Amino acid sequence: MKRPVQIGLGAGVIAAVALYGILYGARYRQHPAAATAPDVQAAIEVIRAMAASPEAAREHLSADVTQLAANNVLACAAQLSKASPVEFTRADWFGDYLRVGVRCRTPEGIPLEAYFLFKKEAGRLRVTGLQR
Repeated sequence: MKRPVQIGLGAGVIAAVALYGILYGARYRQHPAAATAPDVQAAIEVIRAMAASPEAAREHLSADVTQLAANNVLACAAQLSKASPVEFTRADWFGDYLRVGVRCRTPEGIPLEAYFLFKKEAGRLRVTGLQR
């Protein structure tokens, strides 16, 4: 007589996590966004506006952005306002988040590369963070 196969608790948890990753993980994988896409163009305009007026950058921040993230975004906007030229490198979707990369040189010649993170709030893209 054959005994039924028994799966231990640890193996069951691993199987459940793997199944979840297969079913839902694709949503948060990186998907390239076309530079001509309307959301990417809107994000680029927000970055340009923040670079043109770092004082007005707060109006582009998400309502639920942390103070640390807000400070990083505002500091980067101030650096972008002094740098030239600002080059847009790439845009990617990560689930509901759009990541737009910029690259430039500071007046001192130091290379600066950053990725602004955006999320739509009430139909408008808002900055939620920054990656360097």
